[in-house]
Amino acid sequence: MLLLQHSIALQTDGKIVVAGNFIKIINGNRNSQFAVVRYNTNGSLDNTFGTNGFVNTDFVYESDASSIALQADGKIVVAGYYTNYYSGIAVVRYNTNGGLDSSFDTDGIVVTSIRSFSQANSLSIQTDGKIVVAGIYSNDLNNINTGFTVVRYNIDGSLDNTFDNYGINTIDIADYSVAKSVSIQTDGKILVSGYRCILNDCSNIEFVVVRYNTNGTLDSSFGNTGIVTISVGGNSMSTSMSIQTDGKILVAGYIWDNIAVLRYKKNGYIDSTFDNDGKVNTTFGNNIYSGANCIAIQTDGKILVAGIYITQINDSIKRNFAIVRYNNTISGIENVNNINLENSVYPNPFSEQTTIQSNCFLDNASLIVNNTLGEQVKQVNNLYGQRITFNRDNLPSGIYFIKVSQENKQMITKKIILKD
Repeated sequence: MLLLQHSIALQTDGKIVVAGNFIKIINGNRNSQFAVVRYNTNGSLDNTFGTNGFVNTDFVYESDASSIALQADGKIVVAGYYTNYYSGIAVVRYNTNGGLDSSFDTDGIVVTSIRSFSQANSLSIQTDGKIVVAGIYSNDLNNINTGFTVVRYNIDGSLDNTFDNYGINTIDIADYSVAKSVSIQTDGKILVSGYRCILNDCSNIEFVVVRYNTNGTLDSSFGNTGIVTISVGGNSMSTSMSIQTDGKILVAGYIWDNIAVLRYKKNGYIDSTFDNDGKVNTTFGNNIYSGANCIAIQTDGKILVAGIYITQINDSIKRNFAIVRYNNTISGIENVNNINLENSVYPNPFSEQTTIQSNCFLDNASLIVNNTLGEQVKQVNNLYGQRITFNRDNLPSGIYFIKVSQENKQMITKKIILKD
């Protein structure tokens, strides 16, 4: 058996949740299943999760988990694909102990088939709990002509019929186009990044970023049509995306076997203030390939990119883990008097009012409060500064989860307890 890990998420208590696929060979037949593993903060397996830290979900046919995200109530959402004769998008929700969540489509599993072939490559959860999945679809079983697809689900797992065509949006951007990453802006608009090329002529691959309105239609204020393409050349790919607190968009991947990072303005146009032309290429010296698989932004604005580089000495090929950090200045992030303040809530528990302390300066941030069912019960917008006064108002006593977000970056997540 073999465990392949593809995506990672960090819980508010510091535990680490990883999703991928679990491969078994039985009587010479290959069976691939969704796999989720949880680690304690010290790196040991968390035996309170599933069986000794492991959870496998068998779709009977081949399946693979590609992306993971955590709800405000701690439940775990994983997306990928399953396949028998046709291939479809698969979304699974787990309770915090690793069991399947029966409140999600009655059995914890939702499958969505789009045309002859479809799969999820990335997922993100909106502040209202709705789940957005991005990936590809195709009209043919051979997966030759592909397009972007975005699917939005309600919190119970049903398709959201307020999103474009009964919850599903498909776009043919070129003969071959692939959506690789999805992020939600603080205003609810949806960003999807990927790449495209013309079949039989992928010598000119283009990075693609698409922005959708909250109802699933293309946002024409982004670029000219809602779709922005940048020619980067052959042997290239866009793999991951992150949004800065000032709304600028970072996309990572590779260009001509080098790690590449591109930055876009909020309106979709390339940001020439980023390394003069909006693009940064990084090579690891004498290597035959290097590329980025994931990008993240630190609270101080610096950019972290993780991926791989491959070297060859004589006939020996060696795969290496690569991580690069770039300097970056983001407007709106500052630390008052350079004091190293931790994100905190005090007092907690509380009965009427508490203070939320941020370690970064908040600029037009939003605060969302969810109950233990994941339902949004309160929202406060237009937050500025490093201290937020939170009033209980009419919320009943109990446990709640707060999330403070700014330009699609999660700044603070905390559990709060209200008492009478």
